[in-house]
Amino acid sequence: MGLLFDIINKYKGEANYTLSNVITSIVAFVSSVVAAAYIFPEELGVIQAVLLVQTYASFLHLGVFNGINRNLAFYKAKGDVEKMQSQIDTSHTVSVVTAVVGFMIGIVVMIFFYVQRKPPIYLWSGAYLTVSLVTIPLTNHLDNTYRSGQQFGLLGTIKNLQSAIYVVLSLLPIILGYIGRILAQIENLIFGYAARRHKAPYRHIGKGDLESFKELVATGAPLLLGGYIWEVFMASDKTYIAANLSARDLGLYTISGYCVTLLMVLPVALNTLLYPKVASFSSKQTSIINPRAIARGLFVIRGC
Repeated sequence: MGLLFDIINKYKGEANYTLSNVITSIVAFVSSVVAAAYIFPEELGVIQAVLLVQTYASFLHLGVFNGINRNLAFYKAKGDVEKMQSQIDTSHTVSVVTAVVGFMIGIVVMIFFYVQRKPPIYLWSGAYLTVSLVTIPLTNHLDNTYRSGQQFGLLGTIKNLQSAIYVVLSLLPIILGYIGRILAQIENLIFGYAARRHKAPYRHIGKGDLESFKELVATGAPLLLGGYIWEVFMASDKTYIAANLSARDLGLYTISGYCVTLLMVLPVALNTLLYPKVASFSSKQTSIINPRAIARGLFVIRGC
């Protein structure tokens, strides 16, 4: 019994983080059901069509966030504090640059809607898109420092608090319709970033350097490419509907997709938990390998 308690105590942070991912996805699903019940399908379709810009712009960081998710855990396990800080500084700079570019994209989209005299829902959706393009890169950087720093318990607690607040705000569509949905989403993005920044386990102290940037891109770009191709593939049907059918059709299609999204909850949660741990383990294994011992072993084998 004592052994069981020791195991639970040792991995309670990881358990809390995994549970928070499941809770986050369930809350998102429930909020989507509420939105579907109180927002017209054509309004949902407009929001989803505008947010497609976010999907196609997700490559802007060039894989840096994917890279730091692995590299920070790797260098922490090796005890290379200087390299860790350089990677953190570089990733933070990239997140800021990406957020600025995202802000500019969002503003251009909103100006386009205004010039085209689109209905108010387009401007509201453009504001939602702008906040997403700004906060998501900053939040991704922080999320990766939490995970790679093995701060799973703290990140899990933050996500649980975020979900608790979002549960209440997700009821806004009942009162305000699509505006309530957009306001709830914007608050969720802003609070998620602010809470992570307040408790961030690692702080940037500089701008980083080109060497770290190249290393992060070299590590993360292949991972980004695979994920980006998958995201574009998953968004291609929505893009086709948005381009060739009506907003109502896209809204109805979006509602049907909520159930499919729920099926991915556990695999995604396990992936975000295990990847930095594998990187940390790989570093420890590399550090205990003695090159001379390997050479002697090869010599003996060849001698045989």
